[in-house]
Amino acid sequence: MSSTTSPDTPAPAPAAEARARRPLDPAWVRAAAVLSAGSGLVHAAAAGSHAGTGDLDTLFALVAVAQLGWALAVVIWPSRPLLWAGAALNLGVAAGWLLSRTTGIGFVDGLQEVEEVGTADLLATVLEAAAALVAVVAVFARPVERSWRQAPVVAVAGLATVLLAVPAMAAPHEHGGHSHDDTVGAGAELIADDGHTHTDGTTHTDDGHDHAADVVEVAAADGVSVELASAPGYADATADERAAAQALIDDTREALAGYTDTASVEADGFRSIGDGRTGFEHFVHHERLVDGEVLSPDAIESIVFQVEPDGTETLVSGMYILENGATMDDVPEVAGPLTVWHDHQNLCWDGTGTRVVGLLRDGACVPGGTLRATAPMLHVWVTEQACGPFAGIEGPLGGHGEACAHDHGTAATATAASSDGATAGEPLSIEAAVAASPGWAEATTAQRDRALALTRATDTAIAWRFADTAAAEAAGYRSIGDGRTGYEHYINLGYIIDAKVLDPATVESLVYEVAPDGSKRLVSGMYILAPGQVLGDEPDVGGPLTAWHDHQNLCWDPNNSGRLAGVLVDGRCVPGGVLRPTPPMLHVWVVDNPCGRFAGIEGGGHGDSCEHSH
Repeated sequence: MSSTTSPDTPAPAPAAEARARRPLDPAWVRAAAVLSAGSGLVHAAAAGSHAGTGDLDTLFALVAVAQLGWALAVVIWPSRPLLWAGAALNLGVAAGWLLSRTTGIGFVDGLQEVEEVGTADLLATVLEAAAALVAVVAVFARPVERSWRQAPVVAVAGLATVLLAVPAMAAPHEHGGHSHDDTVGAGAELIADDGHTHTDGTTHTDDGHDHAADVVEVAAADGVSVELASAPGYADATADERAAAQALIDDTREALAGYTDTASVEADGFRSIGDGRTGFEHFVHHERLVDGEVLSPDAIESIVFQVEPDGTETLVSGMYILENGATMDDVPEVAGPLTVWHDHQNLCWDGTGTRVVGLLRDGACVPGGTLRATAPMLHVWVTEQACGPFAGIEGPLGGHGEACAHDHGTAATATAASSDGATAGEPLSIEAAVAASPGWAEATTAQRDRALALTRATDTAIAWRFADTAAAEAAGYRSIGDGRTGYEHYINLGYIIDAKVLDPATVESLVYEVAPDGSKRLVSGMYILAPGQVLGDEPDVGGPLTAWHDHQNLCWDPNNSGRLAGVLVDGRCVPGGVLRPTPPMLHVWVVDNPCGRFAGIEGGGHGDSCEHSH
């Protein structure tokens, strides 16, 4: 008897349709998600290490977001279409990697050239391929009813991810034959200048050899950043010292990453010592100077900002400071010749001991304050420096040379050959500069002493305090509007009409040299006698050394604003203004000048070669 099928019995579903309706095995879904997430984490680490390398940082970040996002989505909303999408995503990333290692990718900045296979990218690709394979398996796998039988699949995937992703994230990310760790972006290679001098005292000139390639090779061999491998003292450091130096750099920069501006620093208890006018502002956490912590990145004692001419500040360095009372004999060994400590024996502080208010000059604090020697300190830069990540920005770099020095003392000195035969490029001391000035040979001993004393006092009073025009304006100085000449004069009208003569604390005028880009550098102070006085009324300071001068051809704003409006041409003011001859004035330069420290930059008897005329 034959069997018949009831009309109400549904026809068997095709195998594909049945499979589509079949529940997914959560073990394979989770395994695929874990593997994709592992590759995403590697790409996230690569995005940070490749910051600033064209399109690479953005590309890596997008891939990381896609892989991590898919992993989360497929666990929350498991479906076969989503599994297919994940397989395509990870296979696509792996294919892109293969293309970059065989032909290059022309439309991606940084991947136009064929890349070498690196440890990190190879391990990430293995994770991607595994994620794609497991996602496909999850589409077809029959679900396992017993949960304990699902565990091995997830465990194997998790173990593979840990064994591959962690080493990949820790390994330097490489492209184009260059290695980048987490502290140094692309372009960290520091190429030695022609004729550079090493710490062993030998001088090397450009012989056509690729020194930058040598540095990269050394860094790769030692497992440190290119930045550190090119730093002074590296050749003399041991392997342990190099490793210790790199660890200190990494830990310090990680600890400082949360400080984005001076407000965030102050919110954490740091306070400025008031030296922003020097171009670098130091913020010190005074409680940490007595907390017993030494070289602790989480309790760093000072943070340094570089101050731009427009007043913006950029974090450039962290600075470790030993306990109050410590001396150079107490400094700990960190990384041998790489980490050179320094202290300051010439800073004068206010009554609270927290703000610098002067400098030690000839045994006295000028303009005031109390001398307090600092404890030893060590800088760790967060920005690239030609003198390495431990360069002392207050110099003298502990033997690393003056080229990188930033001094709390005077404004930067100009470099010029002087009449005493000093080598161009080497700033003169105040004594040497005055002795090289015209008229020295004819001056008496008393005149020489007075000229030298005036130069020292002027330099001390203005070079540090008025390094920028903002500080000058805050003190009541106003420009006369002559910056287009290349020199801009700022005058304090109140000082001109007071009864003081040659008082360094009330210098009547400050002169700034104006660069083509508009930046200004303080170059001179200028003493001006009271209105109505003429040449012949000036005091004898340095005899033939100190040549006073005046101006008989300047035309001024008739509204008595102190602004220059024109010059006298053929008996009339052009383009306008009112003619008013100036009282006698005397320049005292705070930078070297080939015509001496008293050269009249508008003339003054020292020769036309030094003239600067309105």
